[in-house]
Amino acid sequence: MITTEEYFKKLQYHDWFYEYSDDHSVWKKGLAARGELQNLAKESDLFATMFSEYLAYINAVIKEGPNQEEVARPVLEDYV
Repeated sequence: MITTEEYFKKLQYHDWFYEYSDDHSVWKKGLAARGELQNLAKESDLFATMFSEYLAYINAVIKEGPNQEEVARPVLEDYV
């Protein structure tokens, strides 16, 4: 199992916008990476919370733009 810090880094560096790519190989890579994040989230309640909260932030960015203020960007200190 990976550490909380490693999982958070995976969330930070994941291409959350892969679904918008016109390049099928980018889409496939993003889908596989998201699947890995979801599988890891199933192993730990903390990881599940981290995934859910990071996804909520990303969805707010998609809906309102990068300067949205509705959902705060998660930080590692929220989980350690």
